[in-house]
Amino acid sequence: MQAYTLQTNTRSRSIRLKVNDSGEVVVTAHPRTPEHAIKKFVAAQQSWIQRQQAKQQRRTPFETQHAILLFGRTYQKKRAYLEKVPIGIHIQGSTLLCNTMEPPTSQAWSGVEKKQLQRFLKHTASAYITPKTKELAENMNASYTRIVFKDLSSRWGSCSSKGNLNFNWRLVHLPPPIIDYVIVHELAHLTHMNHSPSFWRLVREYCPGYKSRVRDLKGYRFG
Repeated sequence: MQAYTLQTNTRSRSIRLKVNDSGEVVVTAHPRTPEHAIKKFVAAQQSWIQRQQAKQQRRTPFETQHAILLFGRTYQKKRAYLEKVPIGIHIQGSTLLCNTMEPPTSQAWSGVEKKQLQRFLKHTASAYITPKTKELAENMNASYTRIVFKDLSSRWGSCSSKGNLNFNWRLVHLPPPIIDYVIVHELAHLTHMNHSPSFWRLVREYCPGYKSRVRDLKGYRFG
């Protein structure tokens, strides 16, 4: 029997199923839905689940034990002790270096170092996305309230009715052309809070190759 995580929702009128970026199967159903009905539904979707999980495995992960993507480029992760380099995370050529306080005995990153890396990635994301958003907003004659970077598990960005632009800091892993598409997408929502033909015409006007960027975006996964 396929393992799954059950999420209940009192507004659910049917059983829904999805496979997230890590390959986990998530089922949403009303709290009163019988367990046997849920298991029967999952069993009936087994072939579809396997296809989706296989597709997820073919996608490019943002980070592995030894490497990480930054703006679409692969960097080798390395822990080292360099006296003349400040403690912390640095880019040196094609290496993402974690300079330690003393000579490391292994390449396993500690919990503290992983948090340092996340702060580095968030800062790097902001350093690119914030000025790029301002530039593109001026081109599109769009006005936003503020930019917020969030830790999202399944969305790249969103635009609120108050004009706030929310971006997933993990965009930093993607090539700049894809990041730019996401920015244009959210800026277009300042004019059209939907995905109507008018919305996509506006996106195409300022990001002519957006369809290929959407396809490329689907080639990456969080896990």
